Amino acid sequence: MSYLIILIIVLVVSPLILSEVKGLSFASAGMVFLVLAGSVVGLAFINKDKNLLKRYSFSKGFSFIPVLIIIAAITLVVILDLQRENSIILNQLAEIGSTKISRGLAIENVKKLPEVQEYLKNVPNGKIEVDNESEGEYNVHVYEIKDRHTATFNWYTVSIKSGEAQKGL
Repeated sequence: MSYLIILIIVLVVSPLILSEVKGLSFASAGMVFLVLAGSVVGLAFINKDKNLLKRYSFSKGFSFIPVLIIIAAITLVVILDLQRENSIILNQLAEIGSTKISRGLAIENVKKLPEVQEYLKNVPNGKIEVDNESEGEYNVHVYEIKDRHTATFNWYTVSIKSGEAQKGL
């Protein structure tokens, strides 16, 4: 019976708390918890074997109450943090996204190199393109199309985090 009370509390309180998060409505939060609870209850009623969990060694002496308390505590901490003006989680996510430089900036950093500037001055059809992204670096190709083939001047690697351009692969 205590599991049923905990389930009801989680079903009623969690959507109310989650609905305070920006962009998440009460209806969608409630629906998620309703489907989750329905799945758990449905599985419990469908299974006719009352001793199913007792047959498995991992379930001996195991109670779901501490797990539910831990999940509720973590959920509450995350929700309260997301509601703050200076959210730690949102700041971390923004920092991760902002540390990556764009492909365009990688090309600009290669164009600033003295040997590339000299090459582009001497070769009017010279091109600079990001070929691929690999292992935290952009691989930038400096070349020209000459007589229907690619004449490579050089390859450069540009760090995605720092933007530093280095010669060669």
